[in-house]
Amino acid sequence: MSRTTAAPLKITLIFLIAGCAWILLSDLILSTLVRDPALVVRLSIYKGWLFMVVTAAYLYWLVYRYMAAILRSEQRLMQLNSELEQRVAERTAELGEANQELEAIFRALPDVFIKLDRNGRILDYQHPGCSQNTSVKPEAIGDILPGSALLLFREAVAALPASGEPVSFEYMVQGAEEGEHYEIRLLPYQHHQLIAFIRNITDRKRAEQEIHDLNEDLQRRACELEVANEELESFGYSVSHDLRAPLRHIDGYSKALQEDCSDLLPVDGKMFIQRVRHAVVRMNQLIDDMLKLANVTSCGITRQPVNLSGMARTIMNELQQAQPERKVVSSIGDGITAYGDPRLLRVVMTNLLGNAWKYTGNKDAAEIEFGCLNSDQGPTYFVRDNGAGFDMNYAGKLFNPFQRLHGPEEFEGSGIGLATVQRVIRRHGGKVWGEGITGQGATFFFTIGGNAAGEQGDE
Repeated sequence: MSRTTAAPLKITLIFLIAGCAWILLSDLILSTLVRDPALVVRLSIYKGWLFMVVTAAYLYWLVYRYMAAILRSEQRLMQLNSELEQRVAERTAELGEANQELEAIFRALPDVFIKLDRNGRILDYQHPGCSQNTSVKPEAIGDILPGSALLLFREAVAALPASGEPVSFEYMVQGAEEGEHYEIRLLPYQHHQLIAFIRNITDRKRAEQEIHDLNEDLQRRACELEVANEELESFGYSVSHDLRAPLRHIDGYSKALQEDCSDLLPVDGKMFIQRVRHAVVRMNQLIDDMLKLANVTSCGITRQPVNLSGMARTIMNELQQAQPERKVVSSIGDGITAYGDPRLLRVVMTNLLGNAWKYTGNKDAAEIEFGCLNSDQGPTYFVRDNGAGFDMNYAGKLFNPFQRLHGPEEFEGSGIGLATVQRVIRRHGGKVWGEGITGQGATFFFTIGGNAAGEQGDE
């Protein structure tokens, strides 16, 4: 039973029961208490009027209660309707914003969207912007896919998985120059139809071809470099052997003249022979340095954690033992490590600390320091001394082979040490530079690809 018929039926039943009860009970009471027929008639009239008044009051109360409930329901319904309208308006605004965002994204896409049947016939065409970058034009609706695309399309349709995953293929349209390359991604749609996303990938194909050509060129150059390194190594050892043989002859004959014919030679002759022998020694040293430089360039790198603090202390002890008469104050930071090749880093530390030791030779209170500066870019290592220093105007020549800022009469050397240091550091992916003041000392800084905690850098 619906609420529409339940309320009236309820009121009717209440009136029926109340009316019957009133009539029966009131007549019974009158017949029992009153014996006078005229009084019974008069009281019956009053009883009827009383029934009418009570019935009207009760009916008013019922109608009032029912109408109040209806009014409250209408107010609640209006409130709910207002809230619903507000929510609908908010949702409509959100959908409008989302639609604008999707439209903006759609316009930014380079793809053409077409709807096809499984025979390759174009049913619909959508493109957010200019349609000049695709071989399929809006006027192609109703036509079959062009050229080689149709055969590839049929193969792709046959390969479509039951899971509904998209399938893609590429095709090329021959043009005036190199042609245009396109990629089509197929996605199953309703009623045995397909959605195709067509993108012009000509630029990507050209870039891939350029990368392929560059890789081939890089491989070719790497092979050439490997061959050149092998030839350089072979040349270095050949030159070393070919140079050392005449040097040994020169040194041997000079020594024979000095020992066997010393009495026959004038003072100038003896001095000349001594200079020749000294030049031979220096030439041998140059050959050794050249071989070391070639070895640093061609040898492989095996990276591992290296304790530079311990290495620096060992080198300083060796230098002190070689010249125990010198008084040098050395300061070496604790716990300084790097990630690199121990043998090559030993070459770096030996050259830098050896230079600091050499160029402080004229100082009564020589000071040499090895330390590390930490920054966001990683650790920067340095070797500092208070020796001869150098003029910063010539700093660009520091790392050139055989370039020296001090003459051999001041400090001995071949000019290979810093060039070797630079090549080792570059092979580790780092850099090296120097700062100095003439007569006040120099500081050489270097970094290594990969941090001191052991992170391996690029080689």
